[in-house]
Amino acid sequence: MANNREKEFSEDDLTDLFCELEKEDAKTALISTRRMKEFQFACGVVERILARPNMRISYKLHKPFKSTCSITIEGDELLFTQAEWFSRVAEFADVTELCPLADGRIRLSFGFNGMTKPIE
Repeated sequence: MANNREKEFSEDDLTDLFCELEKEDAKTALISTRRMKEFQFACGVVERILARPNMRISYKLHKPFKSTCSITIEGDELLFTQAEWFSRVAEFADVTELCPLADGRIRLSFGFNGMTKPIE
């Protein structure tokens, strides 16, 4: 993996990260396996179709809430050749945002909600 990518988790630790309880949210929750597979699929697709030397890709679990995840891509330009795969990632994501940054770069973010379900 190139040095310009930030992964804030390792594939082996996904389950452990989701099972940790946040201090401000003491409810026990179960992982939604369907949503987890969709997020993992999206991470793989983003790596394949959007990874370029000048791009920075970051993945976040539990931030800002226990039930959310996100993928953020920043670069000078966003180029991809497989529109159907990009569309699939956008379909799985609950929020897709594209915005310009002050330094002239572009940020594309995919937000995933409902990664955990509280036990009642």
